[in-house]
Formats: sequence, structure tokens, C-alpha cells
Amino acid sequence: PYRLHATMGNTPSSLPYKITKTHEIIKASNATKKHPLDHWQQHDGNSVSDATPVTIFSSTASDGTQNNSPIVANFYSNSKKLVHPSLVRVIDTACDVTSAKSSYMSLSSASSQKTTYYIVTEPMERLTEENLKLLSRDDIINGLYNIVQGLCFLHANNLSLGTLTVFVTKNGDWKLFDYSFLTPFVTHEGANFQTLDDNFCNNYRDYVHLFPPEIEPNLMTIRYDLGVGVHVIDAYNLGKFIDFVFQGRVPEKLKKAQGRLLVMKARSRPRLP
Repeated sequence: PYRLHATMGNTPSSLPYKITKTHEIIKASNATKKHPLDHWQQHDGNSVSDATPVTIFSSTASDGTQNNSPIVANFYSNSKKLVHPSLVRVIDTACDVTSAKSSYMSLSSASSQKTTYYIVTEPMERLTEENLKLLSRDDIINGLYNIVQGLCFLHANNLSLGTLTVFVTKNGDWKLFDYSFLTPFVTHEGANFQTLDDNFCNNYRDYVHLFPPEIEPNLMTIRYDLGVGVHVIDAYNLGKFIDFVFQGRVPEKLKKAQGRLLVMKARSRPRLP
């Protein structure tokens, strides 16, 4: 019943939604290190036709300042394809490309290009240390179950999420929503290894703190031995996420399983149930 879409809707130059409030970039914690969602602005909004509430994400970059554009584009394109109850529901998308002549080049035809991506979703907010304080242990366990189901769906389609970012819907459901580094594991004929795709390898270095220890800052290619499952990055990040949601006080019943997720040897990390 769940699937990967080839496309979702169209890409109108103007979306039929109105922005009602723009939020500051919301961090999951007080950490100051970079996160791929730093490139996105989150807005509250509603449908022009019937005032249905939505959340809108936007990201804009111009030529010469688009170092982030590959991961922004990866997030955008995959948000239109992925459908599962444990992934944030995307309602509509748009990509606007505009050109404007540079003022100091007014005598020539030279112009810069500005690309703005929009993703319209169900209403939600990012899971943070602050809103975790309002949740019971049962709420957290149920949320973790949702996240595991979403990861299992991706892995069944040979996709590694890469960075684990969780949002909470108005109904309190935890859902995954950050496809900046979503990637398949690629096998090569005659080789005894598999690699992550070029988008990942070319753009991960500013975010290496979000990945397992085997992914080091200066690697040109990310390789795993054949037979290592596509789950290994997400399994490690799930172990870190468990520590985050329990604020370092992981229940005894979960500690052993969490420890297996965090082992240094990638091949030893278990597949998710």
C-alpha cells in the first residue's frame, strides 16, 4: 500500500497557499554544528481556497552561492517521491527559477539565476529538546516505533536516509523528513565493494558529525564491503537518536539494542525489524 512516486503533482510558478508566519530556523538541540535543514526556512500557512492549515518549507540560492544546492535539490526531488505513513505527507511542491541582471554588469547581458524550492506539507513542527519534555515515556516509545517503520520502508527500497530528522504532526505522530542525503547503495560490476552515490560523496563533508565514524571528513568515495546492508548508516543514527530522545537516560530494556546499533564495525550493526 506504500510506494515510491515517480512524480507528485506539478511545479506551478505560484502555489495556492498563503504564508501566515515565518519561523526562525529551528534546531533540534542547542548544538551549533551545521545541519542540512539550516538551508530551509519553515513557515506556517494555509490554503487560499479553504484555509486548510499547512507547513511550507522554502529554500533560495543564487549562482555563486549555491554550495548547498545539490543537497537542497536532493531533498526537494525526493520529497515528491516518497509516500509512507511514517514519512511527512507532502501536499504540493514548486520550483521557481528566475534570472536577474547584475547591477554591476548592466552594460552586458550577463545575469544571475535564482532558484527557490517550495515544499508544502501537513502541519508539523520539528522534534526538539523542548517539546520532548512534554512527552511521556509511552509517547516516546510509540514515536520511535513510527521512525523505525519509516526507516524499514526506505531500506526495503535500497535507500539510506543519511541524516535522521524527526517532525511531529498535529496528531502527535513522529515522522521522518530530511532527504538531503538520501541515497542508494550502488554496486559496481566486478567490484568487491559498494558506494554511496556522488551527491552524497561530494557534499557530506560539512555534515560529517551527523554520520557514523567510518565516514571520515576527507574521503573522496564512501565505500562499504559487499554484503553490508543499506541500513548501516541509519542504524547508527537511530542509536544516537534514542540517546537524544531519552536525554541520556535510556531505559534498561533498550540499552542492549541501542548498543548494537552504535557498534563501530558497520557490518555488525543489525538490520531494523
